[in-house]
Amino acid sequence: MRPSRSLGALLLLLPALAGISGPERRLPQISPVVIPFELVHNRVHVPVEVNEQGPFDFMIDTMASGTGRLNESLRASLGVEVVGQQSNSDGMRSAPIDVVEVETLALGPLVRSNVRLLTREYSRDGMLGRDFFARDLITLDFASQQLRVETGALDRSDPRVLGYEHAFFVPARIGDRDVDVVIDTGSSLGLLLPLELADSLETTDLVEAGSARTANSVLTLYDATLLEPFSIAGNVLTNLDVTFSDVPWINLGARVLAEAGLALTLDQRSQLLRLRPGDETVNRAELRSRSQRTGHSGDHDAVLTAR
Repeated sequence: MRPSRSLGALLLLLPALAGISGPERRLPQISPVVIPFELVHNRVHVPVEVNEQGPFDFMIDTMASGTGRLNESLRASLGVEVVGQQSNSDGMRSAPIDVVEVETLALGPLVRSNVRLLTREYSRDGMLGRDFFARDLITLDFASQQLRVETGALDRSDPRVLGYEHAFFVPARIGDRDVDVVIDTGSSLGLLLPLELADSLETTDLVEAGSARTANSVLTLYDATLLEPFSIAGNVLTNLDVTFSDVPWINLGARVLAEAGLALTLDQRSQLLRLRPGDETVNRAELRSRSQRTGHSGDHDAVLTAR
């Protein structure tokens, strides 16, 4: 059974979900730009300036539509005014959320001007959504912990390149079963599976593992080990630690990318992404140890990001 029967309802929610950004302004740069990032609870954190102040601690979330999010406390301290309100969905429930506009939002030499962001209380200063990088070719290398921003395009003939219609839902396989998964760097978990699939997959016994808060929902989590291979873009991963919950889709979170030392490249103009091994100079045992040191336990904050 594939979770794609729930995908249609989810996709109907996506077009209305996040802020509209203004024009892009670039400082002089030589391609590529390389920016180090930190993994905090398996998620990508980078220094971002808001209205030429900061830097502040922002997370890169590939499932966050629009340009980004701003923490309500930071909004107040910067004196940024609320300019409106809109509906915000986590794919399961919708709720109103405030909208603000900032003059500039900058990551290194990449600057966006007159940007609208959603705002509420988050566990970090803010988030960069996928539209922040819509014009660029970006690579998140979880092995070297580096973000590369450059021009160019992915090669469709590359076996590690996948096309998508809706960001970033791509084909994968669990054992001999074809599935659709969404690549979600905003999730601190590994492979998050709908609970309805638990009886049809070969796993160890499920163990209750706390709860997770999404934008508008609370989920109960159950951990297990997947005893079937998981394959995506030519990468075959075995004995994955997985999590089940009452969600409508399969979510590939940052924990898998970090532990496997993969590099994720996004080419949104061509609607392509690539998953390949990252910098091979990094020791894989250290990657898993690093992930465990920053991994999840107990309650989880915003495992599924505000969409």
